[in-house]
Amino acid sequence: MVYFKTFDLYLAFCKQRNLDALDWLALLTTHIPNRGEQMVRYYGYYSNKSRGMRKKQGKDDAVPSLIESDISPSAFRKDWARLIQKIYNVDPLVCPKCRGRMRVISFRPSTITPAPLLQ
Repeated sequence: MVYFKTFDLYLAFCKQRNLDALDWLALLTTHIPNRGEQMVRYYGYYSNKSRGMRKKQGKDDAVPSLIESDISPSAFRKDWARLIQKIYNVDPLVCPKCRGRMRVISFRPSTITPAPLLQ
């Protein structure tokens, strides 16, 4: 026999349970995700409750940004530089040495060497 206590968060009380060892193992293994699945639990700022409360207050989308944009939401998602800036809080199109503005010349497939692109 296995004796253990559980705490029910929704009902806010402790419950003591007595189970056979095999029943306890079966109950324990229900928390293990299947192969290829991932179990994610969010706590604190990213929990469902916190996100829901921020959404009700209208503060959930209040993310500060360095680059302002006038483009549509669908085009906005495709703007990779803005997404990098939003995540890492740096502008990927600013030179780290001279702080000058950079621009994309071309996108290079992995099979092409960079020398022909720079000529």
